[in-house]
Amino acid sequence: MKSIRTSCLWALAAAAGLVYGQPVITNVQNAASNIAAGLPNAGIAQGSIFVMKGSNLGPGTLSIAQSAFQNTNLSGTSVSVTVNGTTVAPPLYYTSAPQVAALLPSNTPVGTGTITVTYNGQVGLAAPITVVANNLGIFTITSDGQGVGIVTYPDYSLVSVTKAANCGGPDTTCGAANPGDTLILWATGLGPVSNDADVGVAINIPLTVWLGGVQAAVTYQGRGCCIGEDQINFVVPSNVPTGCAVPLAVQIGNE
Repeated sequence: MKSIRTSCLWALAAAAGLVYGQPVITNVQNAASNIAAGLPNAGIAQGSIFVMKGSNLGPGTLSIAQSAFQNTNLSGTSVSVTVNGTTVAPPLYYTSAPQVAALLPSNTPVGTGTITVTYNGQVGLAAPITVVANNLGIFTITSDGQGVGIVTYPDYSLVSVTKAANCGGPDTTCGAANPGDTLILWATGLGPVSNDADVGVAINIPLTVWLGGVQAAVTYQGRGCCIGEDQINFVVPSNVPTGCAVPLAVQIGNE
């Protein structure tokens, strides 16, 4: 029965124009928002972190780069994006059979094009990709684009429902925010920079932060601590609604 199943898989792959075991991309998404291709705000911004989902994209065991976004080949996986006749090679963060994370170079042209994953020399079929100048995705606690956003205080402690005894500094929870507090929203997709290796670079595009439907004053917007990761510093408005699920949104144009 095993050989019969294998023969069937080969036949199905051949009918679809595939080579058995060939890398297949089924979706390309902003790494923070995880909005599926084809939905509103699904375009991948220049200079943003994005993920490719599918099959046979990399090794069976997750492989994470020692230094994120430094190399265009990781454990046999490489990626190629072609838009308007220009081809770029995104540097990688991690790779695995079902998912790969990469940085879309800031010099990728805007428009519709194709993306291809190659694993161990086997080139996958090209999948569609839409590249835009700006399309922000907010990182969330659950890492799936849903629920509570990752927002911190200036010391990088997390805005949270409860305040821990060890409150203060990274990886600690320091309770709810209050009017007048300065907070940091963490995201990717704010837009391109002149050198993708640069961090702490302002990206001064027109944007609005809405907290509970109230506009918040923005004090900084641009690359944060790390390649491809954006931060937006804002002040909690004095008339903000209170509660444990206050809506937070960033508006860039009509997105």
